[in-house]
Parts: sequence; structure tokens; C-alpha cells
Amino acid sequence: MIKTGQILLMDYLEMPFSKITPVSFKEQKSFKLDLDIVQISDLRQRTHRDYLLTYTRIEFHQLFFVEAGRCVHTIDFKDYNCEKGALLLMYPGQVQRFDSLINWEGYIVIFRPEFLLPKDNTSVINEVNIVNKLEDLPVLLQIHGDEEKAILELIKRMYKDIHLNAELKAQQNLLRSELQSLFNRLFLICFNAEENYPAPFSVAQKRYKSFRDAVERNYYRYHQIRDYTNMLGYSEKSLNRSMREITGSSAKKYLTQRIILEAKRLLAYTDLPISSIAIKLGFDEATNFSKFFRCYEKYSPSAFRLNKTNI
Repeated sequence: MIKTGQILLMDYLEMPFSKITPVSFKEQKSFKLDLDIVQISDLRQRTHRDYLLTYTRIEFHQLFFVEAGRCVHTIDFKDYNCEKGALLLMYPGQVQRFDSLINWEGYIVIFRPEFLLPKDNTSVINEVNIVNKLEDLPVLLQIHGDEEKAILELIKRMYKDIHLNAELKAQQNLLRSELQSLFNRLFLICFNAEENYPAPFSVAQKRYKSFRDAVERNYYRYHQIRDYTNMLGYSEKSLNRSMREITGSSAKKYLTQRIILEAKRLLAYTDLPISSIAIKLGFDEATNFSKFFRCYEKYSPSAFRLNKTNI
């Protein structure tokens, strides 16, 4: 069996040092698990130093846990200062950059989004609840005391269980159960009062998730809310009511923020001409894209790119 961390490390070691590089979860023939864990000490020894200056776009879920020391990690234009007990959660599509692999120790857990979903019909409601709640967790969570110890023990247990000489399905089920336990504990830490967390299967929650998933698939193609309400079979009024209940803002604002985020990623991390970015994001003309961007960001795409050249 390939050593733990091989999937993650092979991606990091093989990629060119371009401005932004997609990083996928490569499945090796001899390593069929849908989850991987790597220690920072291992990554530090085997990763090229120049990688730390490279922006990468991950295609999997990624969780950092700082066991000792401190670090800074950049995610979508924001620097997160992490110290002992910090847990950092990232999602597919986000752009990240390591500041350094020195002066801290810890673990990186990566898994495919579908890993938390059941492979059969057992305990379906529990697993779907976990998947629905993931994006409600904060990006950075500072954990202390007994909870910090419990989270570290869960991660170390998974790290050991990756090496088990066991039947593949049983090992996958074990790791899935352990990862679910990890997230359930995080939910308890963040939402320990029932009134602080909306019911995951409420009508509003269902509409929110359906709209969120539809936007993620189609934001570069459809920019009007009516396209999504027609697609999902909701009225615009009911969708907005649900979005305000869950997110505190309208469906239009959510869609706009997603398009703007992607525009910023492409402007800051690629050398694509602005006209090409406009086409990539579904605008028929670069001038329309520029007007859209300026309307919400108060400056032009070219000005944003110029200001971000030194990030």
C-alpha cells in the first residue's frame, strides 16, 4: 500500500509552478481509499520549497489541524492566522496558498465530497445531514481544552486506520464513520444550542441547498434568478424567503457574490485576458463584465488585477 499522504503529495510534487494550478484527488491503483491524511512533517520533507509560493485550486475537501506552533494560510484573498488548536476547513473550488511549512506541526485531512455520503441505504438521513451542514461551519475554528484533545485523537485515529491491513469496504466504512464523528463533534462545538442552528430538513434548508448546488453548476452560464427558479420549480418569492432565513441575504446577492468571487480568482491568479474571463463567466461582451464588476466592487477588473499583482 502507498504510504499515507501519497495522493496529496504526488499532486504537489508533480505540478508546475504556474500562477494557479488545479490539484485533484488522484486515485492510485494500489490505494483505493477516498480519504487521505498527511502530517506536516512529512509534507515538509517531500515538497519542493517553491510550492509554498504557488496558488492552487483544490478539487476536494481539505481540513487543517494545527497541533503545535502557528502558521498563516491564504484562502480566496484572505489570510488566516492559525495557532495551536486551530482547525481550518476548505472546500472544492477554493484557491489556497501555504505561507510556510516550518514553525508548526499538524495534520491535513483531504477527502472527496462524496466520501461522507453512504454507499448503501443505511443511515441515509444522518449522512445527508452531515453533508448539508458542512458549509455552515466557520472556515477557521479555534478549539481549546478537552475539545482540542478530542479532535486531535480522532484525527490521529484515522491516520492510523488508513494503514490497516483490512478488507477495503470495511476500511472505507470505518474511516467514513470516524470522519462523520469528527464533523459531528465540530457541529456540537459550533452549534451546541438547538436554536442557533436551522433544522437541516426544513423547507428553507432544502431550497437553500438546491439553489446553492444549482449556482455552483451554472453560475458561469445563468446570471438571472428566474433561470434558477425555472430550473428548480420555486417561485422567486419563496426562494428569496428561504435564502434570507438561512443566509440573511437574497438569492440575487448570493448568485452575484459567487460570480464576483470567480472573477476575482481568475483576475488575480491567471493571466487570462479580461475579454476571455468575461466569456468564461458567461458575459457576451467584456464591457458588460466590466460594468458588472465595477457595480459591485467599485473599481474595474483591470484595476483589481493591478492591485493584486503583489499578493
